[in-house]
Amino acid sequence: MSERPLSPAVQKLIAAYARELPERCATLRAALPQQPQPDPESLQELETEVHKLAGSSGSYGFRDLSAALRQLDRYLQDCRHGDAAWSPEQAAQLWQQVEAALPASAH
Repeated sequence: MSERPLSPAVQKLIAAYARELPERCATLRAALPQQPQPDPESLQELETEVHKLAGSSGSYGFRDLSAALRQLDRYLQDCRHGDAAWSPEQAAQLWQQVEAALPASAH
């Protein structure tokens, strides 16, 4: 089954979303805790924002970005629930995957 071409209006929405990605990602990157024991409330807020961006990026067709953000989302959730220990290094590695998955139009 072949996909129908996107209408110009939808293409415009996707392009606008892609233009916003660098700023949204920079905000999330800046919010990644650097201390060994981050505040659980901060992790919750970050997890919520990462989760929202993972969902919206998938909805706009940026599947690789969505998958990378979902990995970070799961890690944040595991840390918050005590199923994983917080590591700024691990978070940075996961963030590198997010950056690598950003569409070329968002760089």
